[in-house]
Amino acid sequence: MSDQGDDAFRQTCDYRLVNDLIEVLISTMLHMSTLLEHTRETPRGVPQGCCDAAVHFQQTMEHWFESLLDHSLVIWIDDLVLVAVDIDTDVTELERFFDFVASCGFVLSAKKSCLYRQSVKWCERIISKDGVAHVPAYIDTLREMPCPATAGELRQFLCAAT
Repeated sequence: MSDQGDDAFRQTCDYRLVNDLIEVLISTMLHMSTLLEHTRETPRGVPQGCCDAAVHFQQTMEHWFESLLDHSLVIWIDDLVLVAVDIDTDVTELERFFDFVASCGFVLSAKKSCLYRQSVKWCERIISKDGVAHVPAYIDTLREMPCPATAGELRQFLCAAT
């Protein structure tokens, strides 16, 4: 079905029946120490809605942006932060990033992008030249929570704190 108002059609796959048959794995996001062989078969096609799709998507993003990782780019699933020590380096890294994105045929959202920020809220943290800090509103919310009285409340508090 086309939502663009033109002849562009998108394919959707319903993975709910397959997901019901799969044993759910509980794990942390993997580092890119090893590449999955199947990421090379469909470089731009990442299944969405499957169990562990976020892990697969993260690994695919890290595979494609490997040349920028550990140098100027940080990736968390589909959120990218490009960092630099000064404006000249920033311009150079931005050109390199945009050239790479264009060469791969990736599409970025202009609405979700922001350039030349001194600090940015990313993955529920404030990142700036001074380092990484928690969002003050979240800390205030934790302070206002009543002390946990049951094991369930303690678990809820610990999940909220992390």
